[in-house]
Amino acid sequence: MGTVKASFSIGTDGKPERVEYTGHRILIPGAKVSIDRTRVDPGCRGLAYTLVFKFQLESIYEFDNGNPPLVHGTQAVTFRPPDEFLIVYFFDPVDKSRAPR
Repeated sequence: MGTVKASFSIGTDGKPERVEYTGHRILIPGAKVSIDRTRVDPGCRGLAYTLVFKFQLESIYEFDNGNPPLVHGTQAVTFRPPDEFLIVYFFDPVDKSRAPR
């Protein structure tokens, strides 16, 4: 689907500040949810970070020989050091009423 980069520094309260996002506007809110929940030790104040969020769509039928192990709408998040998160959204391509928009 696409990639979003989030660049930010750590404020005195341990929360990200001056966050800048680059990437597709539809995917940015997915990265923003994660950044908004981020908390680090306030001793990291002033340090700058860039995190990469890669978004991917997968059919629930591409696993376990066509027996869907997951339900439509399930997400899996994997951290890939040093700075990348892979977010996989599983969808049901057969049920058009539940297709991703």
